[in-house]
Formats: sequence, C-alpha cells, structure tokens
Amino acid sequence: MNQPHRRHARESGAALIEFAMVSLALYLILAAILTFGSAVWIGQNLQQAVDTGAQELARLPLPPNRDLGWGDLERNDVFSGSGFVADAPRVTSEIYDEQFLVITQEDIADAGFDGPTALFDYADAKLPLINRLLVPVMIFDRQHAGGVWRYPGAVVQNSVTEQETVLVPVVVNNSVTWVAPVEEIRVDHDSNPATVPVGPFSVIPPAPAPPGFVPGVVALRINYPFQSAAMSSFTPDTESSFEPNVGGVRSANDATVAAGASGVYALQVDSNSYSDGEPNIHGGRYGLGRQIALPFDRDSIRTVGVRPYRRILSVQAIYRREVFN
Repeated sequence: MNQPHRRHARESGAALIEFAMVSLALYLILAAILTFGSAVWIGQNLQQAVDTGAQELARLPLPPNRDLGWGDLERNDVFSGSGFVADAPRVTSEIYDEQFLVITQEDIADAGFDGPTALFDYADAKLPLINRLLVPVMIFDRQHAGGVWRYPGAVVQNSVTEQETVLVPVVVNNSVTWVAPVEEIRVDHDSNPATVPVGPFSVIPPAPAPPGFVPGVVALRINYPFQSAAMSSFTPDTESSFEPNVGGVRSANDATVAAGASGVYALQVDSNSYSDGEPNIHGGRYGLGRQIALPFDRDSIRTVGVRPYRRILSVQAIYRREVFN
C-alpha cells in the first residue's frame, strides 16, 4: 500500500535535485545576460558622450597654444605656462566640469526641480555637455552624504578647487593607480625632466616632439568602472577561498588595498566607512564595492563580503581642432 507513496517521494526528491542543478546554470546564464547587456548599454552611452564632447571641444574658439589638462592629476601645467584650457570658464560651462560628477539632492532641490525626472531636468538646465551625457550612467549612492547621484569610482576632493568629484581606481595585484573619468590621451615627452606626458591639444608641438606626435588635436578618453550587481569577482587561482589575497572569490577588504598617489585629489571616504555595512557594489573607500555571499561552512552559515565582477570600460574619440585665432 505504501509503494506508490514511496515512489512518488523518490521522484519528488529526484526532481528537486535536478531543479537545483539546472537552476544554477539558469542563474549563471541570466547573470551573464544582465551583466554584459548592461555593459554594452553603458559603453554605447559613453561612446556618444566622448564623440560629442570631443567634436564640440574641437570647434570651440580657444587659444591655440595652451594645453587641455584633463586627466592631469598633478595639475602640472609645464608647457603653456598660462593655465589649462580645461579651467577656462567657457569650457567648464559648456563642455565639461568635474564637479558635476557628484550631484547632491540639495543641488537639485536648490535649482527648483522635484519629482521622478528631477535629475534629468537639472542636468538639462545646469550641466555642461559631457556631464549631461554621462548622467544616464551615474549611480545613486545612499551611503555617501545622505544620498548623492555620482559617477562610479572613488569620491575625492580636488584640493585646488575644493570641489568634490570622482577618480577611477585601476587595481592590479591589490595596488591602486588612478585615472580621471574624462582625460586627454597623452604621450610621454622625453625632453621634459619631470617626464610629464604631453597632450596634442596645443597647435605648437613640444620640442623635440615625440615620434608620431600630431599637434592641434582633441584626443579624449572616458574611463568607467563597470561593476556587476549579479556576478562576483574571482582570482585566477582555482582554489576556493574567501580570504584576502588568496585564490578563489575576492574578499571585499579595503584594508588589503594599497593606494598610489592621487595628485591634488584626496579621498573623502575613510577606510571604515561602510566597507562592513550593507552591500553596495560601488561602495567603500576606493569605490570597489561589496556584495554578500553565503559560503559553505561545516560549523555555521556565515555571510562574507566579496567584490563584484569589475572591468574598466574605456572609450576614445579624436578630432582635428578648428583654430580660429
């Protein structure tokens, strides 16, 4: 009398095991679709921003003999001696201003905008061109200053302008170097004792000019730290571990990260500010993010912080300048 019941129980158990095996594969497929679909969409927005920004900058009537300066973290104007074009009021008001990489709720409210489209209304009314085109790829960070819209990366302050902005961390072997979200594509200039890279914006080439150097060109790059909300980061080692600096899943531990020089920019988030708080794929001192994982533990179920899957997306645009004076 109990045989049908037992057979049904065995079949139910087998179906549960099959579902568990299939669900893992389905999750991985879904996570890959969401992650790389999002990356493609972000890349298209970035390409539009860099193309449009470079083209408009190339047409702007600016002095022919000055350097652009975007991406120079030291703010070291070694060639023109008259200040960067990036600091010119017309450039910051019409093309790009790094201060708008962080937009507070108060900024939007003070400008008189409210409602679900307030950010985009504010961008249309107040932001220069490149900043306006970058708004769709900004993130809302609830854990910084009570909630701000910002570009992904590390929140920093420019000690020259005293403005809060963002730098993009590039991590190699737990060591961070920094790049600006919007930077000029520059080349090394061997004749400069400080070996400061020089950009091609000025129509007057450095002496001697590096091989292949073409002056009078707008050469822009936009860097974006893409971080997945659906996939975690793994080290190349095949061993599974949640410990820092060991193969397997990467641990979200900012204490193990060594940050290189960031020029005139100072980090605004201290090492303990939400590295151990709620999950945030863009949070932490360096903006490297934290996700929650449940590893197998024989003694207890425990949660650990792991890094999200992360890649630096870089897009470029190059236009010949139209010099009017």
